[in-house]
Amino acid sequence: MDSFGTEVCDPRGIFRLIVCSLEHRLLVQRMSGFVSQLDIQTLVLSSLVSFDRSGQHTSLAGTPTSSLLVGYSYGSFLSNSLVAAEPTPVDGVIMTGYGLKGIDQQIELQSFAPRVANLQSPRSEAYDAGYVATRDLFSQINTFFKAPD
Repeated sequence: MDSFGTEVCDPRGIFRLIVCSLEHRLLVQRMSGFVSQLDIQTLVLSSLVSFDRSGQHTSLAGTPTSSLLVGYSYGSFLSNSLVAAEPTPVDGVIMTGYGLKGIDQQIELQSFAPRVANLQSPRSEAYDAGYVATRDLFSQINTFFKAPD
């Protein structure tokens, strides 16, 4: 680590955030797709919010006075998980794009048509069978953004 960066680690050592003067990088340990990652990612989000509020990477703009999470789809679950566990780190939450009663779940599952990711794309060969991918991204987008009946 050079003098231009800062390193932040979460309690489990799952990730390392390296902030350099020119770029931001998040290095994440790859884990099995069969491991529930919501609690781990909630810790990561909590650490990122704390790091953001510390003002270490915003020295030119000053220390942030408030934090707002905008969650879309899985980000909504993640933001909700953080606020339920620790309501104080953020000042507001906007959850967009996912309504539990707005989409027919059967149609959503059919459009997702999950497939084992490492069999679908050479890009995913290194992942185990716990990771899934969509069969047809465009049909999933069409279903997700369609107005509810």
